[in-house]
Amino acid sequence: MMADTAASLRSLGDQTKENMRAVWEGAKKLPRPAQVIPASARCDVSADGELSCREAAVQACRKKGYTSGRAVDTASVDACRPARPDERRSGESVTCRTRYEVTTALCW
Repeated sequence: MMADTAASLRSLGDQTKENMRAVWEGAKKLPRPAQVIPASARCDVSADGELSCREAAVQACRKKGYTSGRAVDTASVDACRPARPDERRSGESVTCRTRYEVTTALCW
């Protein structure tokens, strides 16, 4: 009788293990839900000055394992630097550009 119980428990354990493996493999195939993520991706500015953050948001989402995304929030930063190294000391002729980046993206 003890041998029958041990065999039954072993069989039950094997079945449970197989079922869990099937659940795990099935879960890998489910689509990921959309999620808002923090990001830091620079937006493109076209020749006519139009801001386009779509590609930056998609790239940020792809880095996190999603296939696509859309910018939710952006930020602008003034990036200033001297034209030549010797101008750094004097502070003259500093050029500034405004850079835009995606700070939050909705990914799916």
